[in-house]
Amino acid sequence: MWQKDLGFFSPDAMGGSSDLLVVGASGTLWAFSRTGEALWGYKHTIGINQVVVAPDSSCIIFTDYDYTINCVSQNELLWSSAPGDVHFGDTGRNVRIAPDSSYVVYGSKKGGSSLVAATLAGQELWSFPVKEYLLSAEITRDSEYIIAGAYNHVYKLNRDGTLVWDKRIPGNNYYLALTPEADFIAVGGIGLPSTFFLLDGTGNALWAVNSLDRIWAVTISPDGKHVAFCNRLHRLYILTNPPE
Repeated sequence: MWQKDLGFFSPDAMGGSSDLLVVGASGTLWAFSRTGEALWGYKHTIGINQVVVAPDSSCIIFTDYDYTINCVSQNELLWSSAPGDVHFGDTGRNVRIAPDSSYVVYGSKKGGSSLVAATLAGQELWSFPVKEYLLSAEITRDSEYIIAGAYNHVYKLNRDGTLVWDKRIPGNNYYLALTPEADFIAVGGIGLPSTFFLLDGTGNALWAVNSLDRIWAVTISPDGKHVAFCNRLHRLYILTNPPE
């Protein structure tokens, strides 16, 4: 076990792989080994709010409060893009790297709100329009499908950007969690009140539970038999699927 004092950092400004733990704190993107050794630090003048590490540890992608997405490797900037006034905030996660490290998805406001897929070298592959902002995104274990949350909508797309389904799920859908093949999809929105939805693999809502306050996180067991979410009132809900 080890501990580091890094100063303030966003709750989403931490990511990892089997080899690395990376934290964006106090103007520096720090990379640590599994044993806690500081491998390198990349200076960044703008506050960092999301960090995602490629599963093969080849690069780290992070966003900042200037609405910029950046990719670094071994303390060197590989590429940077300004996708517009997209929602890179402290709520939800809207940047994800595929488990096979072949592409990244993120939100953009250039020419309208969209979900963008790009190679880890920064080459844009495709763009898909979404409602308002891309608020959350998750990718299936086989890297073949993307689930995206937006205002009043949840989408499923193939890795080539083809829409599989678009379901109207009320709220700002900031939080997603999937079983490995997206047979079940947990969705948490913010608002007063907030609602937790469980969808099946075709996007149909199986059941829903109202929260007393804004939902802050959701999770689901790999077999889909249990789900959990917490809210701003520090309440933790653990439920069976289907609820008892």
